[in-house]
Amino acid sequence: MSGAPTAISEPPPTAIEPRRESRHDPSLCDVDAFKRNFMEPPEGYYYLEGDIPSDLEGTFFKNIPAKFEIGGEKITHPFDAHGMIAAVTFQDSTAFFRNKFIRSPYYLRELRANRILYRGVGTQKKGGWIRNVFDTFLRNVANTHVVYWSGFLLALWEGAAPWNMDPIALGCWGATDLRKSLENTRDPFSAHYKIDPIRNRLVNFGTKIGLNSGKVTAWEYDDQFDCVSRKSFNVQGTPFMHDWALTDNYYVWFQNPTSFNPFAFLLGTKTAFECIDFDKTKPAVVHLLPRDSNMKDGEGLISVPIDSFFNFHFVNSYEDKATGEVVVDVVTIDNYDKFDIDDDIPLYEAEDLFANVSKSLMYRYRLNTRDGTFRKEPLVTDRSLDFPTVNPRVVTQKHRYVWFCAQSEVGPSGPVQAPVKLDVETNERQIWLPEPHEFVGEMVFAPKKAKPPYPDTPEDEGYLLAYLFNGRDMKSELLIFEARDISQGPIRRLPLQYALPLGLHGQFAPDAVFDKKRLEKQVDVAMLWLDKGWGRKSEAGFSIIDPAIL
Repeated sequence: MSGAPTAISEPPPTAIEPRRESRHDPSLCDVDAFKRNFMEPPEGYYYLEGDIPSDLEGTFFKNIPAKFEIGGEKITHPFDAHGMIAAVTFQDSTAFFRNKFIRSPYYLRELRANRILYRGVGTQKKGGWIRNVFDTFLRNVANTHVVYWSGFLLALWEGAAPWNMDPIALGCWGATDLRKSLENTRDPFSAHYKIDPIRNRLVNFGTKIGLNSGKVTAWEYDDQFDCVSRKSFNVQGTPFMHDWALTDNYYVWFQNPTSFNPFAFLLGTKTAFECIDFDKTKPAVVHLLPRDSNMKDGEGLISVPIDSFFNFHFVNSYEDKATGEVVVDVVTIDNYDKFDIDDDIPLYEAEDLFANVSKSLMYRYRLNTRDGTFRKEPLVTDRSLDFPTVNPRVVTQKHRYVWFCAQSEVGPSGPVQAPVKLDVETNERQIWLPEPHEFVGEMVFAPKKAKPPYPDTPEDEGYLLAYLFNGRDMKSELLIFEARDISQGPIRRLPLQYALPLGLHGQFAPDAVFDKKRLEKQVDVAMLWLDKGWGRKSEAGFSIIDPAIL
């Protein structure tokens, strides 16, 4: 099936957002302050001081790439920094914070060797091509996302299986094949899972890439973490798929027009990221695979060519019953930004960090599953943005509100730092502008305790949690916003005892509450044995160590 894009028009600027065309206006954005967020924090645990809302209960988990240097050798791409989990448990009007590196075997080995021992997606082993030639193994740094499901905490990285974590003390128990639902612990398992609130399922996917083809697999897990569905299909080209979308009846992937040339990577002269090519003359392709468990692998697959773009993140997707269309809100990038990576100078230390970075914009696609046509509508096109989120209760359903982080200024690409709320029905926006040296990371929606779930309460009834990094004073805070009104700014600013990098993705788990004495004691004991006990414990049938990685 194929279709052609319809004409699009830009949305009118809102009154609360004056248009500024200057390049990184220092009165709005201090780019040097942003660069300082690529730093290594200490580990610790303590109660946050401040007035904690009594109706906020659960744990805010966040995954943070945080190890940017090992023994004086710098990680050249931030996506290769070892992951750290930060967790804040809210209960009884208190907020208990702890953060800890994910002590995978790779982290421990590099720490003990005091040097970089493994290649990354954008980082080479130091010493030139001779140390990298024919070494295709990429270490699992588990630095992208985290999920708490059925009492288990998993740290995620899309190139391999998850790490099984202690949700209280944040210890790493080892890699898991999720009760044999993965072939082994090197099986790719995406960092961008979805939780279906209607079926109460955790849903995720993984991609295996060949020379000019690939295999995509989707898994569904019930509330006991048993795999109840596994479906695969084959694609032509390179399925570089970081994120995806989910509706009631479909899995939705956007396959970008990318290809992977492995030869320079095999010879050790380039990183994996440098070997990805983007062909703007070719269309992206939307793949819609039915979730129907009675259908065989690949059966009923609908593939729709659309316009050409690259993308990392999706907002949400649902089926429009009135039109029969699958509606997908997605963040798109005009190009795949390919950088020549210097083995000695990290990307984030570049003098003009955003000079060659394309803007990330938000569009809505309407896909007709009957005739393979599509319509494209602009949502946010005046400023770069990222990290979109919706109320978790509307995943797979029609949503009205989207929260995301955007540039404070309108104009060329730059760091995202300002929280925004978008009403997709009216195109009205709310925005809160922090100080030029302050940057807000991904916001995570937290429902209010004792409130009935959507649709019995408004879709924007809840809190939004996010970390703020102050690059001038090297401080961080945990911010709490009222989801219905971002423009008033955070209703609470809870100072941390030390600065944290902004990190990537997080989750608020309302059911992750713990006995306070157990919480304090378990974390206290664990912090005394930071390098001890890896892989000692197995939980509820999860196999945790694959001998192949030891």
